[in-house]
Amino acid sequence: MKYSLRRTILLLSSSALIMLSSCGPNQVPDIEIEERVIVYDEAAHSNAIQEELTYLLVDSGFYYLEWMDTLSAHYKSYEYEPIWAEICTDSTAFQGWIKFIEKTASEEGLLASWYGLDKINELRQGILKTDEWNYSQLASMDIRMSLCMLHVQKDQVIGRTNPKDIFGSNYQLPMRDHTNFDWMYILSQKEYKTRFTRQSIQDSFYLMLKAELKKYQKLKSDSVHWKEVDFGALKKLEPGDATLLVPEIAAKLTQMGLMNSTVLTKDDSVKYSPAFSNVIKRIQAQYALTNDGIIGRQSMDIINTTLDQRIAEIMANMERVRWFYEDPKEKKVLVNLPDYTLTMAGTDSSRQMIICVGKAKAADYSEQWKKYEETKRWYHKPKNHETPQIYSRIRYMVLNPIWTVPKSIIMREMYWRMRRDSSYLRRNQYRVYQGKKEVYPDTINWKKYRANRLPFKIVQVEGESNALGRVKYIFPNPYSIYLHDTPLKSKFKVKQRAVSHGCVRLAEPFEMARFLLEDNRKVNYDDFRIKMGMEPLDSIRLLEYDPLDTLAKIQPIDSTEVIYLHKPIPVYFVYRTIYFNEGTPIHRYDIYHKNNAIIEAMGWAAIKRIK
Repeated sequence: MKYSLRRTILLLSSSALIMLSSCGPNQVPDIEIEERVIVYDEAAHSNAIQEELTYLLVDSGFYYLEWMDTLSAHYKSYEYEPIWAEICTDSTAFQGWIKFIEKTASEEGLLASWYGLDKINELRQGILKTDEWNYSQLASMDIRMSLCMLHVQKDQVIGRTNPKDIFGSNYQLPMRDHTNFDWMYILSQKEYKTRFTRQSIQDSFYLMLKAELKKYQKLKSDSVHWKEVDFGALKKLEPGDATLLVPEIAAKLTQMGLMNSTVLTKDDSVKYSPAFSNVIKRIQAQYALTNDGIIGRQSMDIINTTLDQRIAEIMANMERVRWFYEDPKEKKVLVNLPDYTLTMAGTDSSRQMIICVGKAKAADYSEQWKKYEETKRWYHKPKNHETPQIYSRIRYMVLNPIWTVPKSIIMREMYWRMRRDSSYLRRNQYRVYQGKKEVYPDTINWKKYRANRLPFKIVQVEGESNALGRVKYIFPNPYSIYLHDTPLKSKFKVKQRAVSHGCVRLAEPFEMARFLLEDNRKVNYDDFRIKMGMEPLDSIRLLEYDPLDTLAKIQPIDSTEVIYLHKPIPVYFVYRTIYFNEGTPIHRYDIYHKNNAIIEAMGWAAIKRIK
């Protein structure tokens, strides 16, 4: 590629300068201006690029060093030809390139200042001030523009952060596959805009998030301000209470589009009325909070959402999409933790059920952990029952499962019950083993043992009262997490269902069996129903049982049994605090406060911490 770069400098002679200084205000001197054309040497420019690349490759302090090997090889393959020569020297083209980077970064929830634009601008100003081509500066500018483009593309396509760096082993979801991605494709002086668009993420979910981001960025640019309500020492507000904050709360929720201010009347200026509490119940339900109408800490968090926090929430969810992608055509089980839902996605249809997930960590978890690090005493170690983000494949189901109680639950929750009530274990159908020998629990003097030094294994036998219910679904993972039935059906009646020790409880566990066994070879859903003591759906199989005998009843199996899937089904535990229902954004409360960690890792330090 050849560049025709012409640079003209107008030179005034010393005599002309004297004439200018001696002229009156209305006099126009006849001045001779010398035009000097500075010849561009492409070979010198290429040599400078080669030298600059060599320098940057060994500069361990250079911010973009991670790309230098790849970019250096790319320049070398084109004999170190400059990529951005014409844009570097043309003011209109250069400003167009700057605006493209700024616009693209903004649309992707990124910050243009992250990509070295200040240094690029500085280099360009230096070039314009000289009366010779400064090939060293031109080369540095060319390379930095390439690196800028590559890093914007990388942050938009892969993500600015690595989830493993943020969440450690608690993030097990697969990363997007970029094996065949052509990173250098966008390095085109003429087509960089078009090529960048072609390389960008086109998932419908991601594009809807981008549209939401643009909407709230527009509000912010229009100087819209979401005012926070100062709740002060107020811990909760119940229907019937009186407070001067009522109009402020209503005004804020109206501004957020969550209520209509006409709900309040003149009589409601200080009273938290039943009509207003009904609005709060609806909002609580929208955010998957306990919809009791009581404005407590979490409801206050929703009310006090700032515009920056809403933008940050959208950006955090965009970053999640960059990390992880599940095939929309794949048959799978998808668990969205903050939404408390499980979706059984088939090839042509999907079904959904409500679930319970792991409890959130205590608000003072960090302080508790510091104390534990000081004392190293097990009872100071704070509880962490948050359900991790997992990818695996469901391989089999266990009917009438037994439950081996984890040591942490025995120490923290069962020990004192056993000490107070010697019949506790027997009444709840637990068995106790010392080694391989079963020990009758009523004969054990629990006071002889410390909670953290019990020499026993405690197992809850199969049956209706078993904590795992009548069926559990197993998939390999490092946390012993599984999906299971539960006898505690009352927990499904509340909106906020972060109540378990980490495993996921299913409101409709038999529907999961129906989904998993749809195409199974050896055992189908009717086989499952019969084993559970239910009539088969197939009328022909039903004839195996005497329809004339009204006392006839299919007897469920009374022992533990395993059903294997001939084809394991993918299961994903995802964390999305925003999703869309027919194009309408649905927001969920950030139960585990994961958005904060993502935003801080991205470098958005200026954004106030999301509640």
